[in-house]
Amino acid sequence: MNTRTPNNDVISLLVVGCEANMLHLLGDVLTEAGFMVTSVHADDAIEDGLELVDPMVIVCDEVDGVFNGEQLFGDLKRTARWAGIPFILLSDQCNAERVARSLDAGMEDFISKPFAIEEFHARIRKAVRHRMRNMLHVGEDVGFTGKLEFLELPDLIINLHQNQRTGELGVSDADGDYRFVFSAGEFVSAQGPGGIAGRKAVFRGIRNATGLFTFVPREHTDDVPQSELTSPTNLVLSAMQESDEFPLTRGLLPDGLVGLSASTKLKAASAPIVVLPLLEGAKAMSINALIDACPRTDLESVTELHELFKKEVLVAHDTKRSQPA
Repeated sequence: MNTRTPNNDVISLLVVGCEANMLHLLGDVLTEAGFMVTSVHADDAIEDGLELVDPMVIVCDEVDGVFNGEQLFGDLKRTARWAGIPFILLSDQCNAERVARSLDAGMEDFISKPFAIEEFHARIRKAVRHRMRNMLHVGEDVGFTGKLEFLELPDLIINLHQNQRTGELGVSDADGDYRFVFSAGEFVSAQGPGGIAGRKAVFRGIRNATGLFTFVPREHTDDVPQSELTSPTNLVLSAMQESDEFPLTRGLLPDGLVGLSASTKLKAASAPIVVLPLLEGAKAMSINALIDACPRTDLESVTELHELFKKEVLVAHDTKRSQPA
């Protein structure tokens, strides 16, 4: 799966340090290069900064004997929510043993001061690419795992489009991670935490031959030829929405999965329903607006979502015209 280098202007950074002058200098250098920078003093509540910014990379400016970057990295790593954010340490104490220890512990990069600005920028972009690959990684079992709340609409569209899979997404009533498994020509299954903010519902969409997306109510899926549902050429769009809770499932679900109740409106549907809520307004949104709307989504997915709109793989369409004959 290709992972293009994102532009600096869509990369958010949290810069942590104990020297005000150095924080100011780093902020200026990175801002001039186009990065979105938020600086936090080491004496302040760094967790508040993380909550506010949700950075793609953390840059830590260490001062020997005053502020220990390794300790901060260890503290963040113990918190699951922050453990996956790439951590770059700037230090003038870069002996081989310490660098090896830090990298083995999972630190993204260890940069010796002084450093070349261009190299610094490149290492930040490399860290972002690394994170993006981890987010989109497809393992030997053709699947990936993660927190359900961290995977939003653009990611799901792009992953399923790139892999040309069909699938099914379910929500477990137990806390924990979800599992999203791709299998060519088969449904996708996922298990995830039930305590999702706003009781977000799970949808499954089926892309038909005209490039349109439709919802297929469970009671109608048995009327659709099996080949149409499981063809590897279909794109199955799975997404979470905050309203119109409607589980679109078919066949046997994995143990432990529970369905959400369908609304009366959707229960009465006699034909597939066009998936307007998922894409409504998205085509007109800028990349930055999509990122703001989906703050935890992958930047690459947002960019490719725009490309799919441009190529009319995803199209705006009239509800009546898109209904199956």
